[in-house]
Amino acid sequence: GANVTSPFKEVMLTCLDSVGEEAAIIGSVNTIVVQGTKAIGYNTDSYGVVRAVEEANFSIPNSRCLVLGAGGAGKAAAWGLQKAGGKVYLANRSKLKAEKSAAKIGCSAISLTEAEKMIDQFDLLISALLPEADPFSLEKLPSRLTVLDANYKKSKVAELAAASGCKLISGERWLV
Repeated sequence: GANVTSPFKEVMLTCLDSVGEEAAIIGSVNTIVVQGTKAIGYNTDSYGVVRAVEEANFSIPNSRCLVLGAGGAGKAAAWGLQKAGGKVYLANRSKLKAEKSAAKIGCSAISLTEAEKMIDQFDLLISALLPEADPFSLEKLPSRLTVLDANYKKSKVAELAAASGCKLISGERWLV
């Protein structure tokens, strides 16, 4: 088998013999299992993000969750949080992409600009953006916000969260 990471999670759907139900709904594969001569794709990112957040003692049911990025990891995070009972908003630079992804997942879609204006309304922020992406013109996030950044190294979102006194969960926990 194999693990798949960005930017190949969505394109893998077309390269496999079959995909699991969640991977098909999410539109993203991050795990490939070889059975005989068949390669089957699954999405374990949705489980990983929920597990990482719960390990940090964050209660997902009824929480307001903001997911930044509507690529493979962002869609998986939104799906997992939605299934765990969170009220999920999927934000993307292109609101149209967020709307298309959110419609499949069953969550709400907003633009990054709208997300920035509504930031005080969220309990959890998941960033599935590239490390160098700087989605906000904000100088500070609400300190009560819990933030999980998919990136394993420094990122603009993680730096802003740390400077704001937010509880920060490492992207490595999501992977593990």
